[in-house]
Amino acid sequence: MNRIFALLTAAALTLSPALAKDYSEAETDTMNHALMDYALNSPGNYLYENKGFDFYLYLQDHDANAAFIQSFGDAGNKLKPWSSAVHLKVTREMMESGHAPMKITISDYHAIAPDQARAFVDARCGMTCGGQNLVTLQKTAKGWTVTKFENVGEE
Repeated sequence: MNRIFALLTAAALTLSPALAKDYSEAETDTMNHALMDYALNSPGNYLYENKGFDFYLYLQDHDANAAFIQSFGDAGNKLKPWSSAVHLKVTREMMESGHAPMKITISDYHAIAPDQARAFVDARCGMTCGGQNLVTLQKTAKGWTVTKFENVGEE
């Protein structure tokens, strides 16, 4: 399954050199916020359907910082930096209480067209529990918005 996952990811994020673009840290933060806001508030996507988990965020190979997490207000109570899960001992009580951990990894964003970007979101709650999503964002006058949150794998 991991091999298929890697192939799908590579194929989905393949870029034309003319579109290759590095996004600034500020723009990436804005994109991360748009993606997580959509994930937490829009029924039908894998993360929304699994809101019973605590989400441990790993964004572009870094922990989510406190300011990012706090920007979600009350919803931020279920968001935590990935590093805080390292020594977490998962118990049955945690699983039953709605505080089971799920690692959410958001890849780098890649331009797929002018003012369009795509990222891969991997959600893991165990060896045989998880979902993979390909997310497309569009930049508008109001900022970045999610236009597609596509489930590309589930375990």
